[in-house]
Amino acid sequence: MANTAIITSYTLLKNAIEDHMNRSDISDEGVSAMVIDLAEARLNREVVHPKRYKSNLTFTVDSQYEDAPTDLYTVKRFGLNTSPVQHMEYLTPEEMFEKRQSIASSGRPIYYSITGGTTGTQQFEFLPSPSSAYTGLLLYMALIPDLAANATNWLLDDHPDLYLQAAIIEAHLWAQDMEQATLWEGRYQRTLKSINIAGTREAHGSTPIARAKSFG
Repeated sequence: MANTAIITSYTLLKNAIEDHMNRSDISDEGVSAMVIDLAEARLNREVVHPKRYKSNLTFTVDSQYEDAPTDLYTVKRFGLNTSPVQHMEYLTPEEMFEKRQSIASSGRPIYYSITGGTTGTQQFEFLPSPSSAYTGLLLYMALIPDLAANATNWLLDDHPDLYLQAAIIEAHLWAQDMEQATLWEGRYQRTLKSINIAGTREAHGSTPIARAKSFG
């Protein structure tokens, strides 16, 4: 097994996977890159950590649709910087469609939804459609920066063991070695649990976690 202390980049992570699997077809067929992609999809679903949170306190809301941040994973809070602060309620696209039939077409937005844009990017939809420009207060959980486009990222820097474990699970699944995949799954789950617990403590301190309050 590779020493995770020296896995500091995408290239070194691929090398570690290939060394572990000890199969020429892993590198010849680009499997190491594929399993990292699959691992990152899983890490985005399962890693909960303060470093994933981003805020935009100057988000422009001046039309029915606005492009969402390209690294948006999920919205935690969304409000308008009015007096008092207007917290917007999330609606599913279907709920938004139904609600739009019975509410004023323009005004100060009180609902938002997330839809697919015409170029494949995510967009926010607002209801009512804003009658003037508003400043949005957006707090969201961001995607973990993918290593294919970045030499490294905060998760690989802080927890190379988790990255390697997640990728090796996918490599063994690709090789149809369920015994090894199961073995590494246990290691991954233990590491993930400790990281998520530490992340929760960092976000909330040692005091009991209270229900989050809306802006304002």
